Amino acid sequence: AMPPLPGGVLTLAERLRRVGYATAAYTGGGWLSAGQGLAQGFDTFVSSFDTLGPEACVKAWSEARSVEAPFLLLLHTYAPHDPYGNKDPRAMASAAPALVPASPTIARVFHASEDERDVERALAEPGVLRECAFEWYFDGPARPAASLLLARTDPSKTLAHALRRFVDGGYLADEQGRAAIEARFRSAYEQGLVLTDAILARTFAVLEAARLPGDTIVIVTSDHGEAFGEHGYLTHERWMHDEIARVPLLIRAPGRMPVGAEVRGTCGPVDLTPTLLEVAQVPSFADEIDGRSLVALANGRAGGHPVVATVDRHEAVAGARRHVRELRVESDRWTWSYVFDIETGALVREQVFDRVADPRRLDPRALSELGTDDPELCRVVTSTRDGSRRRFGLPLTAPLCGTSR
Repeated sequence: AMPPLPGGVLTLAERLRRVGYATAAYTGGGWLSAGQGLAQGFDTFVSSFDTLGPEACVKAWSEARSVEAPFLLLLHTYAPHDPYGNKDPRAMASAAPALVPASPTIARVFHASEDERDVERALAEPGVLRECAFEWYFDGPARPAASLLLARTDPSKTLAHALRRFVDGGYLADEQGRAAIEARFRSAYEQGLVLTDAILARTFAVLEAARLPGDTIVIVTSDHGEAFGEHGYLTHERWMHDEIARVPLLIRAPGRMPVGAEVRGTCGPVDLTPTLLEVAQVPSFADEIDGRSLVALANGRAGGHPVVATVDRHEAVAGARRHVRELRVESDRWTWSYVFDIETGALVREQVFDRVADPRRLDPRALSELGTDDPELCRVVTSTRDGSRRRFGLPLTAPLCGTSR
């Protein structure tokens, strides 16, 4: 489970509220809920955007807000998230009621026996786990009923673990074939984007009708992408290849950022807070905020900068399943990846990829090839690796690029 945001973290909403902004959020719940600590700084926080719909949410916000006060409005949807395929927005809430019965294969397997060994044997039958995966990831209306069924009959999370193994690469050995399974996942995802497009269109229409000030800043972005077999796995969560880490980022800031400019250079979601504070002309202290404003980059006055990302997962290491953490530093040219055992700090592997020559990151290069032509990249890589080693009391290693600590 993801721990909630610590109360000591100063959020964007808190920063803006301190200088007189009215703040409101309407989210799809789940990971973006008050229970996760994400209501910090919001005057209004409602976790039912997907079930209420954009019209009701924006109407409620518009009727309550003072037209004199500047505002921060966060709207969030799970529309593109799994389950893919045809969706019923009523089934997208984190605690949605069961609208239809659980999907047939999942229902058959978990109604058959309360004995975990019987469930494991059923999932091992040819094609059963594959059909359970198709139902779990593609049958959105049935997901709430399936979740309730599993909560009652699968306390050891047998299906959850089996599905994780399947999408993490187990499907590669399925008799239906890799290409066919990947195509089914991709097709179902694309089918579900119809709902995403509709929700975006409805949201923009109701915001337009709300007659917001002409200088309102609008940002559209996402937290992750989806994998469809590019590196031998499906869905998301545990790796940081481009299909997962590259997300759309659209910013409309009339008079403050150029129209139609395409930012070229590495940047990330970590840059959104300093960007918003600059375009909103809210004072901030750069040393208090990770990331940097993208205003100069959008106006051609600066280049990109190395971005640090982290992900935890379980991985087979020397024949044993280990809990590991991957640290990754991305620049325009290079990707540095450092994977270590999260319990001991022991290095699992360290790799460098040339993003220009090897955009899919399939061919690890020698660490010495990182080079010294980008001092900032070398500094960030060295400090990131050192920080992880200091945590475990391990000796620091030589800098990759000859930079000083």
